[in-house]
Amino acid sequence: MVRSSKELLGKVLGSCTLEQLLGQGGMGAVYLARQKRPSRYVAVKVLLPNIVMNSQMQAQYLARFQREADIVARLEHVNIVPIYEYGEQDGLAYLVMPYLQGGSLYDVLVQRSRLPLDETIRYLSSAAAGLDYAHMHGIIHRDLKPANFLLHGDGRLLLSDFGIARILQDEMSATAGGSLTVAGTVLGTPHYMAPEMLRGEQVDHRVDLYALGIIAYQLLSGQLPFQGETPYAIIAGHMQGQPPLLHQINPAIPPPVGSAVQQALAKNREDRFPSGQAMVQALSAATPIAVSTAGMDANNAPTLLPSNPQLMAVLPGSPFSQAGTPLPEERKLVSILFADVTEAATFEEALDPEDIRALMERYYAHVQRVISDHGGIFEKFAGDAILAVFGLPRTHGDDAERAAAAALALREAMTSDQAFSECLQLQIGINTGEIVATNNPSRGKYDVKGEVVTVARRLQQVANANEILAGERTAQAARTAFVFGEERRAEVKGRKKPLRAFPLTGVRQLRQIDRPSLVGRKQDLLQLELLKSRTLEERRPQLVSIVAPVGTGKSRLLEEFLSRLDPLDGFQHATARCLPYGQNLTYSPLRGLLTELFGSKVGKSQVIDVFVRGGNTPEDASRLAERVLTTLSVEEEENSDRENIFFVWRLLIELLAYQAPRIVIFEDLHYASDSLLDLVEQLLHPRTQAPLLVIVLSRPELLERRPTWGGGRQNFIMLTLEPLSQIQTQELVGRLMTELTPEIRKRIAERSGGNPFFAIELMHVIAEQGTGKGNDAEVDILPDTVHAAILAHLDRLSLQQRKIAQIASVVGPTFRSTTLHSVLSDLQPDDMDAALDALFMSNLIVPVEKESYTFRHALIRDVVYGTLSRAERIQLHGKIVSSLQPFAAEHADEYMELLAYHYREAVQLARQSVVPLELPSELTHALNSWRRRGRGSWLDLNFP
Repeated sequence: MVRSSKELLGKVLGSCTLEQLLGQGGMGAVYLARQKRPSRYVAVKVLLPNIVMNSQMQAQYLARFQREADIVARLEHVNIVPIYEYGEQDGLAYLVMPYLQGGSLYDVLVQRSRLPLDETIRYLSSAAAGLDYAHMHGIIHRDLKPANFLLHGDGRLLLSDFGIARILQDEMSATAGGSLTVAGTVLGTPHYMAPEMLRGEQVDHRVDLYALGIIAYQLLSGQLPFQGETPYAIIAGHMQGQPPLLHQINPAIPPPVGSAVQQALAKNREDRFPSGQAMVQALSAATPIAVSTAGMDANNAPTLLPSNPQLMAVLPGSPFSQAGTPLPEERKLVSILFADVTEAATFEEALDPEDIRALMERYYAHVQRVISDHGGIFEKFAGDAILAVFGLPRTHGDDAERAAAAALALREAMTSDQAFSECLQLQIGINTGEIVATNNPSRGKYDVKGEVVTVARRLQQVANANEILAGERTAQAARTAFVFGEERRAEVKGRKKPLRAFPLTGVRQLRQIDRPSLVGRKQDLLQLELLKSRTLEERRPQLVSIVAPVGTGKSRLLEEFLSRLDPLDGFQHATARCLPYGQNLTYSPLRGLLTELFGSKVGKSQVIDVFVRGGNTPEDASRLAERVLTTLSVEEEENSDRENIFFVWRLLIELLAYQAPRIVIFEDLHYASDSLLDLVEQLLHPRTQAPLLVIVLSRPELLERRPTWGGGRQNFIMLTLEPLSQIQTQELVGRLMTELTPEIRKRIAERSGGNPFFAIELMHVIAEQGTGKGNDAEVDILPDTVHAAILAHLDRLSLQQRKIAQIASVVGPTFRSTTLHSVLSDLQPDDMDAALDALFMSNLIVPVEKESYTFRHALIRDVVYGTLSRAERIQLHGKIVSSLQPFAAEHADEYMELLAYHYREAVQLARQSVVPLELPSELTHALNSWRRRGRGSWLDLNFP
């Protein structure tokens, strides 16, 4: 038995080395650990039962841990902490999880005592979403408390420690002969335990809902409902007592809200809410609707409250790691959706107030579902107008498309809902552009400012009933996936030029993408053709994963390969497309795959026929076909169903491959659920004897989720597409646009860094400007599509990695790690090296010599630099000057031009601001020093 949790420091568990004790509780200890592969910091929870067990008890305990961990590790929800790895070693059971440093809901309470009603509801909404998901799959937490709600760096509230309470409670109860206490310790946290749990009764999911009610009471009042000097006094309160009324403690809480919380705390579980979301809805319904901001100009922009508030932090040692410290302003590329109800006053006159309220609640329910499904954040305004933002807190890379898809889905939801008939019709406006987003972590809110918000509102106002109007940049960014009508000009008061508006009419059946001749992929194409031949020759499955960042040419390579198939070989191909949003079922992509496998809309009879022809009896074939079809509606399979699902799909595809050689393609597999990833690997069962070639297209994120993807299989290869060379990029754009001069082709190649998509997008903008025939074309542009793709890449970084990239972008296209160290002096060298390694592995930077790096291409540096506010850029230029001063003292001629560059940049940024910005003291001291040495003339600036 481990006597002290500190004894484990330095121990290796699985792939993790325990480095630092982060915390300890009644159920175990949590350590900061370094995971070997992938190289990253993680949190490792080691279960340390406070009981002595003999060998038999130990074996039973570890077996129980394995069973519970198997179940919990399969939970896939944005509001549940994922399990990276789990196991037991030397009698120690452990779980490996993300290292989340944003603190917990408990930390929020410590800092702020209690929260306002609207913020409490937002926290509870996130918590309820994760909790209801777990309950849907038969998993009860049993030990909910604020410390188990963790705050992720990307804005999510996550539930942790599922299953751990049950593992230890079962073991301790067995040891104590079934009693609720062992050595005087109440199992669970008594402040949050439901009466039936305290009575030792059989529990269900409603014990968690009771605990959620306790947390709601605590967030709103700043105190627990039942208190006492001993655990047993607290237990008596749960069993028999009534808590003080909320509005008596906090007068800001309306009595109806207090009544809803009282229902959540009902002694009889039958009287409680049936789900977490039901409780949140009751609280929302009891909350008065606050009047929002008046006016929608850029200087009076709305405040957006994300559905998942966050406390942001970074790895230990960073100067940005203090809990509750607001992040600086950051510039983000987002898409804004405004929607409002037409003729609202007319239908309000004709309806009873209760009917109006019911209709509006139904309307807002549609809005919240649609916006959430498409990855946006939602804010309700006064009256009937709503606003949603796509691209906060994290850029997806396709936020303009998400906004367009959400607008169409919202309009469809309203028109197809018979409750509305024609009494409610929408006007919708969408716009894309840069905003300044101020993230206040302690309050969990985004203050969004910028003209993009104003323009979106104006587009909504000039739209016709049931019309969606998109701004120019939205239409341009979403043009390949959506159909837009003819341009309209909209006169807007206060603007010199009319708005260019484009009606959104629908979704394209196929993406309208430029398909240039294949350039620079001959060896990759040869690999695919050799694998195809091997599949035919050996008549067994082969899997190839084509892994590359967005825009590198995965789809183009696949298209070229498919176009070269010899009809005599008899290959038939079908595709499963994994979408980034809107697919709420575990196996949604298989629906499209099934249709393409059969070449038409498939029914049960066609599937039965395949199984019968494969030698199954009609009865067995019917049962197998039923299993295939029911898979398409599975939200999450039970553990016992999992193997059955894998078996029937592998058998179906195998039997189809017996009939004719098959190529099964999985597009964008990085978006797939873990269950679907497992199924893909199961298709390569070694006993299968059928000509089947499985081709997977994915971004590197797949390998972050599954570092061992395909590993150890003889019939698996991975193709990693490298950037095109400059010569190849010039050839590519030259074929697409012959009028480009050699000089412009060269500049596009340099700026795009060998990414075909980036190069083509730059070429499109040049073509639209009509400037490609001369050498003066504007190449230093940043198309929104490219901007979004790179920004999405950045948003996947840890906060520390992102901060280092931002500082590097201020240093220049090439930078040294020593310069970064001097700016981030509190950061440990090992942490800096690990962050730079991560940036290299993310294809953002490349080493050029010892301790020196450069951004992979200029566009990446431009986007990273562009995320910083002017004020922060000025401050960083000053810090860099300060770090270079000691070297400049001895090598003035070598460093003076570099110092002058940073000074000029800071001065120009300060002058661009409407409100004067002061230069940092480092710059003014440096300037005075240079002037004393007679070097001030280098600056050629007149700035006091």
